[in-house]
Amino acid sequence: MKCRSLFVSDVHLGSRGCRALELLEFLATVDARQLFVIGDLIDCWALRRAPYWPGPHQHVLKALFDRARRGTRVVYVPGNHDDLLRGFCGLSVCGIEIRRRLVHKTADGRRMPVLHGDEFDGEVRFNRFRRAFGARSDSGTGR
Repeated sequence: MKCRSLFVSDVHLGSRGCRALELLEFLATVDARQLFVIGDLIDCWALRRAPYWPGPHQHVLKALFDRARRGTRVVYVPGNHDDLLRGFCGLSVCGIEIRRRLVHKTADGRRMPVLHGDEFDGEVRFNRFRRAFGARSDSGTGR
């Protein structure tokens, strides 16, 4: 399937609940000119609790880097679970643009904001204790 833009969010690489194989299968069926990865690509919260990084998680990263190298515009917007990577916003790493937010222009000229939902969650943004407690109390996925 060909498309102009593809949006993927909340992959959570590094968590046991991640469905990396399904994502890889899906990506193999789609040819997009632009690929936007919106938040929580890597689940740093889960990785801090218990390191977990099986092969398919690495293959997802490789697939993203390969697409960027072959000319697909790949944009990564870090979320709350990978907020450590927000320090890289404004940079391009191996061809992948890292942005805090952006405005996407659709094929018919409409403009839509692209950002991760935690931007609107005061509990996540401003309360470290609740954020840490919520990550631990989640049903094992770290989401």
